[in-house]
Amino acid sequence: MLTRWNDFGVFPSLGFRDYPRLARDLDRLLFAFDRPQNFSPRVAFEERENAWVLRSELPGFSEKEIDITVTGSTVTLRVERKTENKTEGDKAQSQASYVFERAFELPTKVEPEKVEAELKLGILTVTLPKASEAMPKQISVKAG
Repeated sequence: MLTRWNDFGVFPSLGFRDYPRLARDLDRLLFAFDRPQNFSPRVAFEERENAWVLRSELPGFSEKEIDITVTGSTVTLRVERKTENKTEGDKAQSQASYVFERAFELPTKVEPEKVEAELKLGILTVTLPKASEAMPKQISVKAG
Protein backbone atom coordinates (compact mmCIF):
# COMPACT_ATOMS: atom_id res chain seq x y z
CA MET A 1 0.00 0.00 0.00
CA LEU A 2 1.34 3.38 -1.00
CA THR A 3 1.33 5.93 1.83
CA ARG A 4 0.69 9.51 0.85
CA TRP A 5 -0.14 12.73 2.68
CA ASN A 6 -3.74 13.77 2.40
CA ASP A 7 -5.41 17.16 2.56
CA PHE A 8 -6.75 16.68 6.10
CA GLY A 9 -3.63 17.32 8.16
CA VAL A 10 -0.27 15.87 9.08
CA PHE A 11 -1.40 12.23 9.33
CA PRO A 12 -0.57 10.08 6.26
CA SER A 13 -3.53 8.69 4.37
CA LEU A 14 -3.10 4.96 5.17
CA GLY A 15 -6.52 4.33 3.65
CA PHE A 16 -8.33 6.93 5.76
CA ARG A 17 -8.83 9.27 2.79
CA ASP A 18 -12.49 8.34 2.60
CA TYR A 19 -12.94 9.04 6.32
CA PRO A 20 -11.83 12.66 6.84
CA ARG A 21 -13.28 12.89 10.36
CA LEU A 22 -11.37 9.80 11.46
CA ALA A 23 -8.15 11.11 9.92
CA ARG A 24 -8.65 14.48 11.65
CA ASP A 25 -9.31 12.78 14.99
CA LEU A 26 -6.18 10.66 14.60
CA ASP A 27 -4.19 13.83 13.83
CA ARG A 28 -5.44 15.40 17.03
CA LEU A 29 -4.72 12.29 19.07
CA LEU A 30 -1.22 11.62 17.80
CA PHE A 31 0.08 15.17 17.52
CA ALA A 32 -1.76 16.94 20.35
CA PHE A 33 1.26 16.85 22.63
CA ASP A 34 3.68 18.43 20.15
CA ARG A 35 2.01 21.78 19.59
CA PRO A 36 0.26 24.37 21.80
CA GLN A 37 -3.49 23.98 21.98
CA ASN A 38 -5.99 26.68 21.09
CA PHE A 39 -8.35 27.01 24.01
CA SER A 40 -11.56 29.01 24.06
CA PRO A 41 -13.98 28.23 26.90
CA ARG A 42 -17.64 29.13 26.83
CA VAL A 43 -18.49 32.31 28.73
CA ALA A 44 -22.01 33.47 29.60
CA PHE A 45 -23.29 36.54 31.45
CA GLU A 46 -26.50 36.85 33.42
CA GLU A 47 -27.89 40.15 34.67
CA ARG A 48 -29.53 40.19 38.07
CA GLU A 49 -31.12 43.08 39.92
CA ASN A 50 -27.96 44.08 41.78
CA ALA A 51 -25.16 42.11 40.08
CA TRP A 52 -23.77 40.54 36.94
CA VAL A 53 -22.92 36.85 37.01
CA LEU A 54 -20.22 35.45 34.71
CA ARG A 55 -20.10 31.70 34.18
CA SER A 56 -17.40 29.86 32.28
CA GLU A 57 -16.65 26.18 31.65
CA LEU A 58 -13.05 25.47 32.72
CA PRO A 59 -12.75 21.70 33.21
CA GLY A 60 -9.43 20.51 34.58
CA PHE A 61 -8.15 23.94 35.62
CA SER A 62 -7.27 24.95 39.18
CA GLU A 63 -7.73 28.28 40.96
CA LYS A 64 -4.02 29.08 40.50
CA GLU A 65 -4.35 28.96 36.70
CA ILE A 66 -7.22 31.49 36.57
CA ASP A 67 -6.76 35.27 36.80
CA ILE A 68 -9.69 37.71 36.97
CA THR A 69 -9.18 41.48 36.77
CA VAL A 70 -11.91 44.10 37.20
CA THR A 71 -11.42 47.76 36.25
CA GLY A 72 -14.46 50.05 36.11
CA SER A 73 -16.87 48.20 33.85
CA THR A 74 -14.26 45.93 32.22
CA VAL A 75 -13.78 42.32 33.34
CA THR A 76 -10.73 40.42 32.08
CA LEU A 77 -10.57 36.63 32.31
CA ARG A 78 -7.17 34.97 31.78
CA VAL A 79 -6.58 31.22 31.95
CA GLU A 80 -3.06 29.84 31.52
CA ARG A 81 -1.65 26.38 32.09
CA LYS A 82 2.10 25.97 32.04
CA THR A 83 4.02 22.77 31.51
CA GLU A 84 7.64 22.18 32.41
CA ASN A 85 10.01 20.86 29.78
CA LYS A 86 13.23 19.41 31.14
CA THR A 87 16.37 20.67 29.45
CA GLU A 88 20.08 20.27 30.11
CA GLY A 89 21.17 19.87 33.71
CA ASP A 90 18.89 21.11 36.45
CA LYS A 91 17.37 23.90 34.38
CA ALA A 92 13.66 23.58 33.65
CA GLN A 93 12.07 25.63 30.91
CA SER A 94 8.44 26.67 31.37
CA GLN A 95 6.17 26.90 28.35
CA ALA A 96 2.50 27.81 28.20
CA SER A 97 0.43 25.06 26.64
CA TYR A 98 -3.04 26.60 27.19
CA VAL A 99 -3.68 30.34 27.11
CA PHE A 100 -7.00 32.16 26.97
CA GLU A 101 -7.53 35.85 27.63
CA ARG A 102 -10.60 37.93 26.93
CA ALA A 103 -11.88 41.28 28.18
CA PHE A 104 -15.61 41.92 28.54
CA GLU A 105 -17.15 45.40 28.69
CA LEU A 106 -20.25 45.53 30.91
CA PRO A 107 -22.92 48.23 30.46
CA THR A 108 -22.56 49.31 34.11
CA LYS A 109 -19.67 49.79 36.50
CA VAL A 110 -19.02 47.15 39.16
CA GLU A 111 -17.56 47.33 42.64
CA PRO A 112 -14.18 45.52 42.38
CA GLU A 113 -13.76 45.05 46.13
CA LYS A 114 -16.99 43.04 46.38
CA VAL A 115 -16.36 40.68 43.45
CA GLU A 116 -16.57 36.99 44.38
CA ALA A 117 -15.30 34.05 42.30
CA GLU A 118 -15.87 30.33 42.83
CA LEU A 119 -14.58 27.33 40.87
CA LYS A 120 -16.70 24.25 41.45
CA LEU A 121 -16.74 21.08 39.33
CA GLY A 122 -15.05 22.85 36.42
CA ILE A 123 -17.52 25.76 36.35
CA LEU A 124 -16.20 29.23 37.21
CA THR A 125 -18.85 31.54 38.66
CA VAL A 126 -17.94 35.19 39.17
CA THR A 127 -20.43 37.52 40.89
CA LEU A 128 -19.86 41.16 39.94
CA PRO A 129 -21.95 43.52 42.12
CA LYS A 130 -23.14 46.64 40.32
CA ALA A 131 -21.81 49.97 41.60
CA SER A 132 -24.22 51.99 43.70
CA GLU A 133 -24.45 54.75 41.06
CA ALA A 134 -25.55 52.14 38.50
CA MET A 135 -28.38 50.82 40.68
CA PRO A 136 -31.90 52.04 39.83
CA LYS A 137 -33.25 54.69 42.19
CA GLN A 138 -36.88 55.09 43.12
CA ILE A 139 -38.06 58.66 42.61
CA SER A 140 -41.25 59.77 44.28
CA VAL A 141 -43.64 62.01 42.40
CA LYS A 142 -45.25 64.91 44.25
CA ALA A 143 -48.58 66.34 43.29
CA GLY A 144 -48.43 70.07 42.62
